Amino acid sequence: MSENQTIEYKSLRKVKSGDAGFKDLASTCVCFANSQGGTIIIGWEDKNEVPPEDQVIPVQIINDTITRLRSLCFNVSLTASVLKTHENGGQYFEIVVFPSLMSIATTSDGKIYLRTGDQCLPAHSEDIHRLANEKEAYQWELIPSKSLRIKDANQVEIERFVSDIRNSVKVSEYIKNKTDEEILEYYNLADNGFLTNLGVLWLGSPKQRTRLSYPLTVQYIVYDNNEAKVRKEVWHDNLFNPKELILDIERKATELAYFHELPRGMFRESIRLFSEKVVRELIINAIAHKFFTISGDIFIEVYPDRMEITNPGGLPMGITKSNILHQRHRRNPHLINILHDLNLMEGEGSGYDMIYEVNSRLGKNFPEIVSDFNSTKVIQEAKIIDEESFFLLSFVTTHFQLKQKEI
Repeated sequence: MSENQTIEYKSLRKVKSGDAGFKDLASTCVCFANSQGGTIIIGWEDKNEVPPEDQVIPVQIINDTITRLRSLCFNVSLTASVLKTHENGGQYFEIVVFPSLMSIATTSDGKIYLRTGDQCLPAHSEDIHRLANEKEAYQWELIPSKSLRIKDANQVEIERFVSDIRNSVKVSEYIKNKTDEEILEYYNLADNGFLTNLGVLWLGSPKQRTRLSYPLTVQYIVYDNNEAKVRKEVWHDNLFNPKELILDIERKATELAYFHELPRGMFRESIRLFSEKVVRELIINAIAHKFFTISGDIFIEVYPDRMEITNPGGLPMGITKSNILHQRHRRNPHLINILHDLNLMEGEGSGYDMIYEVNSRLGKNFPEIVSDFNSTKVIQEAKIIDEESFFLLSFVTTHFQLKQKEI
């Protein structure tokens, strides 16, 4: 039993305890609706891994619960599952809350809640304007094109995408056995035969991608010691889908592969200025969390002592530079799902854990995050803080098995 961004467990007592229990459930419905939706599983006691063995739930309780919650929530769409029976014999049911894509969800008394990690928190006044803007970003991926059908897409891109999915170690056999069109619809690239915005981004031609309001564009700029530009690469022609774009950036960003040479006895050890894993994760994060409803390029700026990656849009709601290791929130969940299933990025919420681990192993500073309403910048320094500490940690991790947090 594990709660997360989209799942919450509640005791059956919640629907039997009157107004207090229903108000708590209503706040959970609102916070799910203001995020990417979620599921409330009712009938699981907080301290148990399974429902009580002798638990029997009358169908009328399910109907009354949905009716009551609909009266306590505004701009919230929800439905209940049929009664379910756990393998131990105990009964439970699920309430599915759909994301409120066009409006802000509230409780009947006007309160607004947000989902941050596995918690529902009340929105502060400064959150409400951001939430209104985030709503448009949440729905961007799923908006279908009114003129572009699957047959109008780049068929080579479709074949390549489907092949990549079927060959991925992160995709279940259930998904791999779907038809090509079913795979496209499963990943929200198509809806009833039409491409979605996400589908155009992945499967469209350059001309079709150009029709997106704010397509994926990147600038790579290199500076010298005087911070004068010495080289620039630009991806403004929409030739690539996100995967192809990531690989092309890595091919052309040669400065990111430069390295230090550290003396080690009679030999010298080469350490990259920026770890390959860290570079990829930071670039993918910039793409995955880009605000596709506001104008702006992703900037990758390389200086002799640091790398700065800036993408349009602030950090997702509820995420700050101080809680980024512990909280989970996705701006473009379906894009992130594809990047994960194609084995391009770490699992949800584990990317920064990996970055911290790699930087610890290399004796480097953790990335610094600078975020405001319009943009998010990540600054990664190139220097090794202390060479002796680097060699010590290298020795320890070679001879002892350490957990990620221990490193």
